Amino acid sequence: MSDVSDIIKHLRNVFDVDDVDGSILDEIAGEVRELESRGINVTGDVIDKIIELHSSEIMGKVFSNVKVSMPGRSKLRRALPYLFKEAMERSGLSVELCGTHEGKPIDAAVKVGMAWIPVSLNYAEKSEGERFRAVRLSYDPRSPSGSDFIIDMSSRPPYYEMLLSSKVLGRLREGVRLHGVRFSIRGEVLYNIWRFYRERRYLVVPGPRIGMQLYDLEIVGFNRYLIKMANYVPKLPAKQYASYSRVVIITSKGRSSQDGKLLVLPIHRLVDLLDGDGIL
Repeated sequence: MSDVSDIIKHLRNVFDVDDVDGSILDEIAGEVRELESRGINVTGDVIDKIIELHSSEIMGKVFSNVKVSMPGRSKLRRALPYLFKEAMERSGLSVELCGTHEGKPIDAAVKVGMAWIPVSLNYAEKSEGERFRAVRLSYDPRSPSGSDFIIDMSSRPPYYEMLLSSKVLGRLREGVRLHGVRFSIRGEVLYNIWRFYRERRYLVVPGPRIGMQLYDLEIVGFNRYLIKMANYVPKLPAKQYASYSRVVIITSKGRSSQDGKLLVLPIHRLVDLLDGDGIL
């Protein structure tokens, strides 16, 4: 008998989801058991066929969730550091997020030897004063061809990504080099979560606001999840969280706990899950 974990592996191969609701998993497992009770050898191909019979139910829910959760301008603006780091890593360069220099914030910083080149990222925004002579990279919707980057939107995973112009690397080489830049673990943790789920073909968007609470990440597949790094656990108003399967609060210390759909997770436990290829 194939267990549920085996069925989930097949789901990953057939669809862009691995978090299908338990009731559907139970239904698929029940159909597998029924075939086995008849003496039928249930191979991997047979499991795939059973899963495909549920395609409209599974993908209809996924597409519906993705459609209503695609990022607009404000969320794209919050995603720029993640998208930039991802794009630069494809070029083999190291980037850190959530940096500060002399108390002033840095969107992203590219490592060059022992120094850092600060980068300011702007999406359809008016020009502001330069920040430590940071390399200013901008997208102008009125002139996409003249922009430093564009955001390519798609109906398929990863749904959106940054495409850098050929002039960006040259501009970075001319950027000022800073020493003594400080970085917060916050940026690294959130980026790793963001990348972890994007690689698993979820839609991941930053900055959803639920009531008066601003959350760090929204993860969208068959189910929907919220991620927030905080030193305290916010109260969850039931109506506003009804559409989410789980709300994850990442804290700096303490123990893991769960109360309904609320999961409190200390950073060290999260690192263990990510290292172990775990799913929140």
